[in-house]
Amino acid sequence: MLHMRPATRCCVLAPRLDEAVAVVRVLSGDQVSLAEALARPQLHGLVIEGFGSGRIPSSWCDTLAAAVKRDLAVVLTSRTGAGAIGDPYGYDGSATSLLRLGLIPAHDLPAHKARLLLMLALGNGLRGEELRTHFAAVASASG
Repeated sequence: MLHMRPATRCCVLAPRLDEAVAVVRVLSGDQVSLAEALARPQLHGLVIEGFGSGRIPSSWCDTLAAAVKRDLAVVLTSRTGAGAIGDPYGYDGSATSLLRLGLIPAHDLPAHKARLLLMLALGNGLRGEELRTHFAAVASASG
């Protein structure tokens, strides 16, 4: 007999992966990695591994905003290995500004786990708000 219900509802997805997902680690002074990743043919998803709580250089913001507008699934993670995405700042390149642009927060997931989750979700045809909702439910529950 169950006495409690799970806090979040999450569907179980079939083991289908969309491998056209790149990971870009933000590095000081790097002007090439993002462009190289976005130039990959048939790219369906991108995981950005930002500084601290998910910050990136402000020069990347317009490029990522355009990618999101083209319906590329872009997930924001932290390269620190622990801690949630988000900050109280609003400047270009802050986690708050990136989430407003439409990037999907990875919550506590590191980049390699966020990539696998994104590959699985995309492989099962999740897009748009359905992808965002599924990602939030799984990522926040699994860290």
